[in-house]
Amino acid sequence: MGASTGAEPGDFMLVPDSGGALINTAIEQPDFEKMSFVVYGDNLPGSATSDEKSAVIGAYGIKNGESALAVLIESGDAIAKISADRVTGSSGLNKVGAGFNTTQCKDIMNRKTISRYISRESYTGEIRLSFRFLSGSNATYSGMAAVCREQLIRANKLSTKTVETGEYLPFNLTVVGAIQKNLVRKIPLQSTMSLTTFEQAQDMLSRLKAKDVNSVFLRYKGALSGGLDQNDIFKAKVLRSLGGEKGLAELNDYMLTQKMNLFLDINILSTGKRWLLFDSSYGKTIFGEDCLTQTKNELSDYVGDGYFSQRLRPISAISDAVLKVLTTFRNTDIEGFCLNDASKTLYSDFSKEPYSRPNAATEIAEQITALSTGRKMMADTGNFYAIKNINVIFNIPMSLTITDIDNPPYQPGPFIQLILHGIIDYSGAPINETFNPDEDSNVNFDSDGKTTAEELFFDNDKNASQKELKDAMLRYIEYGACPSYEWSYKELSKTKSIETYYFDDWVNQAVDFYLKANAALADLRGARMVKHSQIKPGVFCAEYEGSSRIYVNYTTGDVDVGGIIVKARDFIRIY
Repeated sequence: MGASTGAEPGDFMLVPDSGGALINTAIEQPDFEKMSFVVYGDNLPGSATSDEKSAVIGAYGIKNGESALAVLIESGDAIAKISADRVTGSSGLNKVGAGFNTTQCKDIMNRKTISRYISRESYTGEIRLSFRFLSGSNATYSGMAAVCREQLIRANKLSTKTVETGEYLPFNLTVVGAIQKNLVRKIPLQSTMSLTTFEQAQDMLSRLKAKDVNSVFLRYKGALSGGLDQNDIFKAKVLRSLGGEKGLAELNDYMLTQKMNLFLDINILSTGKRWLLFDSSYGKTIFGEDCLTQTKNELSDYVGDGYFSQRLRPISAISDAVLKVLTTFRNTDIEGFCLNDASKTLYSDFSKEPYSRPNAATEIAEQITALSTGRKMMADTGNFYAIKNINVIFNIPMSLTITDIDNPPYQPGPFIQLILHGIIDYSGAPINETFNPDEDSNVNFDSDGKTTAEELFFDNDKNASQKELKDAMLRYIEYGACPSYEWSYKELSKTKSIETYYFDDWVNQAVDFYLKANAALADLRGARMVKHSQIKPGVFCAEYEGSSRIYVNYTTGDVDVGGIIVKARDFIRIY
């Protein structure tokens, strides 16, 4: 529906790439290759093919002239794949739509032959799409986001509550507690390496507090047995090397007195390493093999392997894992958990009690509801089946996954942020992860060989490394996101000019940016973002309820927008 062979200036197709992306159909693009987005990711996490990217929401749209169509997949989204093509592609049409894989099948190569495995059962549940037609000034991707938001609330998939606003914008901080490292190279004998103890985390918070960072959402990763590569929740305990249960309680008490929020990172789907040769306590693939997921080790440049491989439990056993979490922490004052895996990993389970992907998504959502009762919840990535009872999302997609298409035919837009703002606090990938000093030799260093703190501040933008960092900060402002950083208290490298995750290298830069973001965004936390638009190439405007506007200028020159001067590589808020 909505396919065409022509396009007028301003026409586009909306696809669920990252936070959202627009294919500008009026701009010619020879030899277009069809795009595909698997809603909630490939069935075997981490194995999606290069031409099929993941999407956190099952939605898409198309604009032709003065009319537009927005589509939200309400049921069957977990087996959907959204595809887009252009006139210059294989179909000869500008079109976007969804297909549904009701019967799972997989091909496997055996030497020179291909074997196809087909599921004995097909998904027989409901597939329902909501079509919303827009016209005139509403025929924009902001208008599409508004009707999708309305429909998600109506379908009981998005909360009707608004963010609990306060005087300050939250500073979203992830700290890494511990990681497993090999004692001998290439030999699977490991020890636990402590990176941030609970006492050290409190020191981080007190230093931030002294610098006027008064609101912190703290995600504590790697605090349980196994560190970042967490053991099965049935075996996991608070690490004694970090301070044990007493140290965690003291940190939590400190945060409660400071009106900050602690979220303990947990896995309820993954079970850790397999110790038994024959064990049926794992979810099964269509081949009858254990379900596996691979999680990137963000610290692999410093310590550990590039990925953690973990087996996934049967979907039917997730309720037992949730009960274990509730039992383990029932006598503590910890009020928040962060879902590390359940909000970004979805899989069919072909074990003795099989689950299709849609049924698995429903079960995971129900267990998150049970876990969230009386607590605040945080989620990683934020697949939309999992966010009904979520207060904060870390690592929400904000950067395009398809990057080999030249702009302006393909441009990012804050589609899911337009849906979520005012309901859920969110942040993208940690800002410090975007900085790579090794790619540019013009960064200034102090006498100890470290990049000086001033070199990382918002107002500096001298070389390639700083440009990427500045772009990330501007994107946070444009998308209405809470500043986010990920730190280790322990220094992991003595050779790098600045360490990506070392707290001391980043604290002053983070405070500098946070204070600017807080001044612009703090009182808008509970407001809807009602409109987002490109004013000029590289200049964008986000408009909120109450007519507050924020202009963001990514270009290297000052820009006049209706008499308002937006300085180069900067932003301005208009009340």
